[in-house]
Amino acid sequence: MNHIQDRIPLANGTAIPCVGFGTWKTPASQAAASVAAALAAGYRHIDTATAYHNEQAVGEAVAASGIPRGALFLTTKLWNPDQATVPRSPHATALSARWERIMWIFT
Repeated sequence: MNHIQDRIPLANGTAIPCVGFGTWKTPASQAAASVAAALAAGYRHIDTATAYHNEQAVGEAVAASGIPRGALFLTTKLWNPDQATVPRSPHATALSARWERIMWIFT
C-alpha cells in the first residue's frame, strides 16, 4: 500500500480500500463532522455499525460530501437478531433509504 485510497480486489469484482475510517465510540453528535473530515483527507472506506448509534450522521456526511457513491465503500454491522430480517430491519431500511445502494455481504 502506497496511498490511503489503494484498494484490494474482492472475489465479486469490487475493490475495498486498504485503510478505512472507523466510527466506533464516535458520538452521533460528532460523527458527521468526523466523517466529513476523513473524506476530505482522502478516506474512501467508512465503517459504522448499528450498535454505534451514529449511522444516520455517517450517512449525512457521505451525502453532503459530494463524492460519488460508487467511489465510497461503506461497511456496517447489524445485531444478530436484526440479521434475520434484512432487508426489513429498521436499521437496514434506514440505511438503504439514506445511501443510494447497500451491498449486503453475508459470511
